[in-house]
Amino acid sequence: MNPINALGIKVAALTGTLMLVLASVLWGSSYLWQQRSQEALVATNTATPDANPDSDGDGLPDRFEAIYRTDPTLADSDNDGMTDYDEIAAGKDPAIAGIQDESKPATGDAVVAPQNYTERYLAELPTDAPRDDILDQTKLESFISTTKGALLTPPTPSTIKTTAATGKEVVATYLNAISAGHNPELAVVNNDDIQQAFIAAQQSNPGPLESIINKLDQNIRVLRTAEAPAEAIELHTKLLSASEALLRNTQLLAGIRDDFVGSLVGSKNIEELGSVFQDIASQISALETKYNLQ
Repeated sequence: MNPINALGIKVAALTGTLMLVLASVLWGSSYLWQQRSQEALVATNTATPDANPDSDGDGLPDRFEAIYRTDPTLADSDNDGMTDYDEIAAGKDPAIAGIQDESKPATGDAVVAPQNYTERYLAELPTDAPRDDILDQTKLESFISTTKGALLTPPTPSTIKTTAATGKEVVATYLNAISAGHNPELAVVNNDDIQQAFIAAQQSNPGPLESIINKLDQNIRVLRTAEAPAEAIELHTKLLSASEALLRNTQLLAGIRDDFVGSLVGSKNIEELGSVFQDIASQISALETKYNLQ
Protein backbone atom coordinates (compact mmCIF):
# COMPACT_ATOMS: atom_id res chain seq x y z
CA MET A 1 0.00 0.00 0.00
CA ASN A 2 2.98 2.30 -0.49
CA PRO A 3 1.06 4.68 -2.81
CA ILE A 4 -0.81 5.73 0.32
CA ASN A 5 2.17 7.93 1.12
CA ALA A 6 1.72 10.07 -1.98
CA LEU A 7 0.14 12.92 -0.07
CA GLY A 8 2.74 12.74 2.66
CA ILE A 9 5.89 12.53 0.57
CA LYS A 10 5.08 14.05 -2.79
CA VAL A 11 3.39 17.13 -1.38
CA ALA A 12 6.69 18.27 0.05
CA ALA A 13 8.60 21.43 0.76
CA LEU A 14 9.47 24.16 -1.65
CA THR A 15 13.12 24.33 -0.67
CA GLY A 16 15.67 27.08 -1.17
CA THR A 17 15.33 26.71 -4.91
CA LEU A 18 12.10 28.64 -5.03
CA MET A 19 13.45 31.18 -2.58
CA LEU A 20 16.26 31.78 -5.05
CA VAL A 21 13.72 32.23 -7.82
CA LEU A 22 11.86 34.75 -5.71
CA ALA A 23 15.06 36.50 -4.73
CA SER A 24 16.14 36.89 -8.34
CA VAL A 25 12.73 38.22 -9.30
CA LEU A 26 12.16 40.48 -6.32
CA TRP A 27 15.45 41.52 -4.79
CA GLY A 28 17.54 41.41 -7.95
CA SER A 29 15.26 43.38 -10.26
CA SER A 30 13.51 45.82 -7.91
CA TYR A 31 10.30 43.98 -8.67
CA LEU A 32 8.29 45.92 -6.12
CA TRP A 33 7.85 49.12 -8.09
CA GLN A 34 8.58 47.73 -11.53
CA GLN A 35 5.79 45.17 -11.32
CA ARG A 36 3.41 47.68 -9.83
CA SER A 37 4.20 49.99 -12.73
CA GLN A 38 3.76 47.28 -15.34
CA GLU A 39 0.46 46.22 -13.82
CA ALA A 40 -0.76 49.80 -13.65
CA LEU A 41 0.17 50.43 -17.27
CA VAL A 42 -1.72 47.41 -18.57
CA ALA A 43 -4.66 47.59 -16.19
CA THR A 44 -6.85 49.64 -18.48
CA ASN A 45 -6.30 47.11 -21.26
CA THR A 46 -7.13 44.04 -19.20
CA ALA A 47 -10.34 45.02 -17.43
CA THR A 48 -13.50 46.96 -17.99
CA PRO A 49 -13.68 50.66 -16.98
CA ASP A 50 -16.03 49.72 -14.14
CA ALA A 51 -13.38 47.36 -12.76
CA ASN A 52 -10.61 49.96 -13.07
CA PRO A 53 -12.14 53.45 -12.79
CA ASP A 54 -9.82 56.31 -13.75
CA SER A 55 -11.34 59.50 -12.36
CA ASP A 56 -8.80 61.93 -13.81
CA GLY A 57 -8.39 60.16 -17.14
CA ASP A 58 -4.60 60.04 -16.92
CA GLY A 59 -4.40 56.34 -17.81
CA LEU A 60 -3.59 55.33 -14.23
CA PRO A 61 -6.54 53.51 -12.58
CA ASP A 62 -7.70 54.98 -9.29
CA ARG A 63 -6.70 51.85 -7.37
CA PHE A 64 -3.04 52.54 -8.21
CA GLU A 65 -3.12 56.24 -7.33
CA ALA A 66 -2.74 55.49 -3.60
CA ILE A 67 0.23 53.23 -4.29
CA TYR A 68 2.06 56.06 -6.07
CA ARG A 69 0.81 58.77 -3.67
CA THR A 70 -0.87 60.61 -6.54
CA ASP A 71 -4.14 62.53 -6.70
CA PRO A 72 -6.87 60.53 -8.44
CA THR A 73 -8.50 63.81 -9.47
CA LEU A 74 -5.39 65.28 -11.14
CA ALA A 75 -3.86 63.85 -14.30
CA ASP A 76 -0.49 65.45 -13.43
CA SER A 77 -0.24 65.19 -9.66
CA ASP A 78 3.17 66.87 -9.33
CA ASN A 79 2.43 69.50 -12.01
CA ASP A 80 5.65 68.88 -13.91
CA GLY A 81 4.14 68.58 -17.37
CA MET A 82 3.91 64.79 -17.57
CA THR A 83 0.80 62.80 -16.72
CA ASP A 84 1.00 60.33 -13.86
CA TYR A 85 0.72 57.47 -16.35
CA ASP A 86 3.57 58.79 -18.53
CA GLU A 87 5.85 59.29 -15.53
CA ILE A 88 5.35 55.71 -14.35
CA ALA A 89 6.01 54.47 -17.89
CA ALA A 90 9.27 56.44 -17.84
CA GLY A 91 10.31 55.03 -14.46
CA LYS A 92 9.70 58.31 -12.65
CA ASP A 93 7.74 59.12 -9.52
CA PRO A 94 4.49 60.86 -10.51
CA ALA A 95 4.23 62.47 -7.07
CA ILE A 96 7.61 64.22 -7.14
CA ALA A 97 8.76 66.90 -9.56
CA GLY A 98 12.39 67.82 -10.26
CA ILE A 99 15.79 66.15 -10.25
CA GLN A 100 14.96 63.99 -7.24
CA ASP A 101 12.17 62.33 -9.19
CA GLU A 102 12.61 58.60 -8.65
CA SER A 103 10.00 55.87 -8.69
CA LYS A 104 9.57 54.07 -5.39
CA PRO A 105 6.60 52.97 -3.29
CA ALA A 106 5.30 54.84 -0.29
CA THR A 107 6.76 53.76 3.05
CA GLY A 108 6.19 54.45 6.73
CA ASP A 109 3.42 56.89 7.59
CA ALA A 110 2.73 57.43 3.89
CA VAL A 111 1.18 53.95 3.72
CA VAL A 112 -2.48 54.41 4.59
CA ALA A 113 -4.46 51.48 6.06
CA PRO A 114 -2.10 48.65 5.01
CA GLN A 115 -4.07 45.58 3.96
CA ASN A 116 -1.63 42.90 2.80
CA TYR A 117 1.86 41.72 3.75
CA THR A 118 3.59 44.06 1.30
CA GLU A 119 1.76 47.12 2.52
CA ARG A 120 2.37 46.14 6.14
CA TYR A 121 6.07 45.67 5.39
CA LEU A 122 6.31 49.05 3.67
CA ALA A 123 4.46 50.69 6.57
CA GLU A 124 7.10 49.42 9.02
CA LEU A 125 9.92 51.09 7.09
CA PRO A 126 10.90 54.73 7.72
CA THR A 127 8.80 57.20 5.77
CA ASP A 128 11.93 58.49 4.05
CA ALA A 129 13.44 55.01 3.44
CA PRO A 130 15.92 55.13 0.54
CA ARG A 131 14.92 53.18 -2.54
CA ASP A 132 17.84 50.76 -2.18
CA ASP A 133 16.86 49.90 1.40
CA ILE A 134 13.30 48.91 0.63
CA LEU A 135 14.20 45.49 -0.77
CA ASP A 136 16.88 44.76 1.81
CA GLN A 137 16.93 40.98 2.23
CA THR A 138 17.65 41.09 5.96
CA LYS A 139 14.72 43.42 6.59
CA LEU A 140 12.42 41.26 4.49
CA GLU A 141 13.45 38.04 6.25
CA SER A 142 13.01 39.62 9.68
CA PHE A 143 9.55 40.89 8.77
CA ILE A 144 8.50 37.51 7.38
CA SER A 145 9.74 35.70 10.47
CA THR A 146 7.79 37.92 12.86
CA THR A 147 4.54 38.32 10.89
CA LYS A 148 3.88 35.09 9.02
CA GLY A 149 1.87 33.64 11.90
CA ALA A 150 1.16 30.02 12.79
CA LEU A 151 2.01 27.43 10.17
CA LEU A 152 -1.03 25.27 10.90
CA THR A 153 -4.48 26.27 12.06
CA PRO A 154 -6.96 23.73 13.43
CA PRO A 155 -9.55 22.68 10.86
CA THR A 156 -13.20 23.39 11.58
CA PRO A 157 -14.43 20.47 13.75
CA SER A 158 -17.36 19.82 11.44
CA THR A 159 -14.92 19.07 8.58
CA ILE A 160 -13.43 16.09 10.43
CA LYS A 161 -15.46 12.91 10.02
CA THR A 162 -14.80 9.96 12.30
CA THR A 163 -16.00 6.40 12.76
CA ALA A 164 -16.24 4.32 15.91
CA ALA A 165 -15.28 1.19 14.01
CA THR A 166 -11.77 -0.21 14.55
CA GLY A 167 -9.42 -2.81 13.14
CA LYS A 168 -7.43 -3.60 10.04
CA GLU A 169 -10.26 -3.31 7.51
CA VAL A 170 -11.39 0.09 8.79
CA VAL A 171 -7.83 1.45 8.84
CA ALA A 172 -7.20 0.12 5.33
CA THR A 173 -10.38 1.79 4.07
CA TYR A 174 -9.34 5.07 5.64
CA LEU A 175 -5.81 4.95 4.26
CA ASN A 176 -7.13 4.17 0.80
CA ALA A 177 -9.49 7.13 1.06
CA ILE A 178 -6.62 9.57 1.69
CA SER A 179 -4.30 8.00 -0.89
CA ALA A 180 -3.90 9.52 -4.33
CA GLY A 181 -2.77 6.05 -5.41
CA HIS A 182 -6.09 4.47 -4.41
CA ASN A 183 -8.56 7.34 -4.56
CA PRO A 184 -8.82 8.77 -8.12
CA GLU A 185 -10.50 11.91 -6.78
CA LEU A 186 -7.20 12.94 -5.16
CA ALA A 187 -4.48 14.62 -7.21
CA VAL A 188 -0.78 14.30 -6.47
CA VAL A 189 0.87 17.71 -6.25
CA ASN A 190 4.60 17.88 -5.59
CA ASN A 191 7.12 20.61 -4.96
CA ASP A 192 8.42 20.53 -8.54
CA ASP A 193 4.89 21.03 -9.83
CA ILE A 194 4.41 24.14 -7.70
CA GLN A 195 7.85 25.51 -8.51
CA GLN A 196 7.46 25.09 -12.26
CA ALA A 197 3.93 26.50 -12.15
CA PHE A 198 5.18 29.51 -10.21
CA ILE A 199 7.91 30.14 -12.78
CA ALA A 200 5.36 29.82 -15.59
CA ALA A 201 3.15 32.38 -13.85
CA GLN A 202 6.03 34.85 -13.88
CA GLN A 203 6.22 34.28 -17.63
CA SER A 204 2.59 35.37 -18.06
CA ASN A 205 1.22 31.82 -17.96
CA PRO A 206 -0.88 31.58 -14.77
CA GLY A 207 -2.75 28.48 -15.94
CA PRO A 208 -0.55 25.80 -14.32
CA LEU A 209 -0.57 27.51 -10.92
CA GLU A 210 -4.32 28.05 -11.10
CA SER A 211 -4.71 24.35 -11.93
CA ILE A 212 -2.63 23.36 -8.90
CA ILE A 213 -4.73 25.58 -6.64
CA ASN A 214 -7.86 23.92 -7.97
CA LYS A 215 -6.36 20.47 -7.35
CA LEU A 216 -5.40 21.37 -3.78
CA ASP A 217 -8.89 22.71 -3.15
CA GLN A 218 -10.39 19.51 -4.55
CA ASN A 219 -8.07 17.40 -2.38
CA ILE A 220 -9.26 19.21 0.74
CA ARG A 221 -12.91 18.62 -0.14
CA VAL A 222 -12.19 14.92 -0.69
CA LEU A 223 -10.24 14.59 2.56
CA ARG A 224 -13.16 16.09 4.44
CA THR A 225 -15.30 13.15 3.36
CA ALA A 226 -12.90 10.51 4.69
CA GLU A 227 -13.93 8.83 7.96
CA ALA A 228 -11.00 8.53 10.33
CA PRO A 229 -10.97 5.72 12.91
CA ALA A 230 -10.12 6.73 16.48
CA GLU A 231 -6.45 5.81 16.15
CA ALA A 232 -6.09 8.01 13.04
CA ILE A 233 -7.93 11.15 14.21
CA GLU A 234 -4.69 12.95 15.13
CA LEU A 235 -3.18 11.96 11.78
CA HIS A 236 -6.25 13.08 9.85
CA THR A 237 -6.45 16.39 11.70
CA LYS A 238 -2.84 17.14 10.86
CA LEU A 239 -3.28 16.04 7.24
CA LEU A 240 -6.29 18.29 6.78
CA SER A 241 -4.59 21.23 8.52
CA ALA A 242 -1.44 20.83 6.43
CA SER A 243 -3.43 20.50 3.20
CA GLU A 244 -5.38 23.66 3.99
CA ALA A 245 -2.12 25.45 4.80
CA LEU A 246 -0.59 24.30 1.53
CA LEU A 247 -3.55 25.72 -0.37
CA ARG A 248 -3.45 29.06 1.47
CA ASN A 249 0.24 29.52 0.91
CA THR A 250 0.13 28.45 -2.74
CA GLN A 251 -2.54 31.11 -3.17
CA LEU A 252 -0.10 33.59 -1.65
CA LEU A 253 2.44 32.57 -4.29
CA ALA A 254 -0.14 33.12 -6.99
CA GLY A 255 -0.85 36.61 -5.64
CA ILE A 256 2.71 37.82 -6.11
CA ARG A 257 1.70 40.69 -8.39
CA ASP A 258 -0.48 42.26 -5.72
CA ASP A 259 1.47 41.14 -2.66
CA PHE A 260 5.06 40.18 -3.33
CA VAL A 261 6.01 39.96 0.37
CA GLY A 262 3.01 37.68 0.80
CA SER A 263 4.50 35.41 -1.83
CA LEU A 264 7.69 35.21 0.22
CA VAL A 265 5.61 34.32 3.28
CA GLY A 266 3.89 31.64 1.21
CA SER A 267 7.19 30.22 0.03
CA LYS A 268 8.61 30.14 3.56
CA ASN A 269 5.52 28.41 4.93
CA ILE A 270 5.48 25.85 2.13
CA GLU A 271 9.12 25.10 2.88
CA GLU A 272 8.26 24.49 6.54
CA LEU A 273 5.27 22.35 5.59
CA GLY A 274 7.71 19.81 4.20
CA SER A 275 8.56 18.49 7.67
CA VAL A 276 4.85 18.37 8.56
CA PHE A 277 4.06 16.18 5.57
CA GLN A 278 7.04 13.98 6.33
CA ASP A 279 5.67 13.46 9.85
CA ILE A 280 2.29 12.59 8.33
CA ALA A 281 4.01 10.08 6.07
CA SER A 282 5.67 8.52 9.12
CA GLN A 283 2.33 8.16 10.91
CA ILE A 284 0.82 6.56 7.81
CA SER A 285 3.75 4.17 7.59
CA ALA A 286 3.30 3.24 11.26
CA LEU A 287 -0.34 2.30 10.62
CA GLU A 288 0.65 0.30 7.54
CA THR A 289 3.24 -1.59 9.58
CA LYS A 290 0.86 -2.20 12.46
CA TYR A 291 -1.71 -3.85 10.22
CA ASN A 292 0.72 -5.29 7.67
CA LEU A 293 -0.78 -3.17 4.87
CA GLN A 294 2.46 -2.37 3.06
